[in-house]
Amino acid sequence: MLLAAAVLAIATASPGMIAYEARARSAGNRRVEAVAVAERLLSAPHLASIVKVRVDAAGGLAPVAGILLSGVKLHARAVPGWGSMLREADRLAAQAFAADATLAEVDIWAAVPLNLAVGTKFVSGDLAVPDSAIVFTRTQQRGGAAHLWWDAAWRSREFSAR
Repeated sequence: MLLAAAVLAIATASPGMIAYEARARSAGNRRVEAVAVAERLLSAPHLASIVKVRVDAAGGLAPVAGILLSGVKLHARAVPGWGSMLREADRLAAQAFAADATLAEVDIWAAVPLNLAVGTKFVSGDLAVPDSAIVFTRTQQRGGAAHLWWDAAWRSREFSAR
């Protein structure tokens, strides 16, 4: 019940709260653009929990946006169907392109936490142990078709018979 209240609060949040959340969830070497994209995405109700929005560019190439979603926290009163997830990914990509006319590509991926043993130490660098797995990806260049990949086990578990 608390989660539903929090989702509703963010969905109906003031522009100041949306700006705060957008800054907190933004990253990349084009942070100003990342914040603008995040504000656009967070300003409307969304099915998927948006974890991070990155915008990066290098070597004079047009920037690319990356949107990380939680693969386990979907905002809906009833568990949504697979079609809803695909439509949500399409909508998020369209909103990102609309938020920044210089974006060349939008990549969306969903991650789920891995079941790690209690006491597993989290380290970085060469000794790092993955703590999450990518279960869904959608990539699209501006004006092009979307390319999708998903983990079949995740899809059947999260969206079975829907």
